[in-house]
Amino acid sequence: MDAHEFSVDTRRTVRNLILACAAVEIVLVLLDAFLNVERMASSRAIRRLVNITREDGLPSFFGVSQTVITALVLWGIWALVRRQPGRAREAIGWLILALFFSCLAIDDGSKLHERVGTAFRTYSSQSADGGWGTRLWNFFPSYAWQVVFGPPLAVMGVFMVVFLYRSLATRMQFVMVGSALALLASAVGLDFVEGIKDGHVWLVEALHSSPYKVRHYSKSLEETIEMFAMTLFLAAFMLQAAAIAPTITLRFENGSEGC
Repeated sequence: MDAHEFSVDTRRTVRNLILACAAVEIVLVLLDAFLNVERMASSRAIRRLVNITREDGLPSFFGVSQTVITALVLWGIWALVRRQPGRAREAIGWLILALFFSCLAIDDGSKLHERVGTAFRTYSSQSADGGWGTRLWNFFPSYAWQVVFGPPLAVMGVFMVVFLYRSLATRMQFVMVGSALALLASAVGLDFVEGIKDGHVWLVEALHSSPYKVRHYSKSLEETIEMFAMTLFLAAFMLQAAAIAPTITLRFENGSEGC
């Protein structure tokens, strides 16, 4: 019976993955800038297809795909760790991360946090005049989702730092995760400014540009930061999977023996 075995250089594969994803992200930014914002594409359908701020175009598809793959890698890590003696508590941590990134994938494809935040704001604002809901939204100047999901996300960020510092195989992986978390925090900051009324006025005046372009490129930067952060998460977790299972053999056998 014939068998063929293939070996994969994990570090080289991860390095190439980061470069490939970064290249795709740059191309998506350029397509949005030239075809959509600068109107080099006359077709409205094409402009919508490459619009990086929409949830139904190529950039959104790429971002959601990255998050789904990252979640699948985490599920794989959990499955590997839970089978090893004495690592039950660590397996729970990987399970939490797998569930969290699965939720992120759902959110990326459904705008869940924006819609839940809007619903929460509408519901809480229906309280009597001067109630807690009215006072909250009079005080908070930006998007409602940050009030609803901000604290849980902050808690999850702290959990990731503590758990992954103890669990990741190399310092380089932790640097990747730390960089990804810092990028996501920056993206939330950009989103906060975007949600403030006239939040970009100073930048519009400084650049002598149109409010539309400033807001769009700010959102473009935010989305690109989020995509590259997910690239770093994916790379770090792929390295972790390789550290847990350093040898993975693919065998393709000839099943004709005995026929």
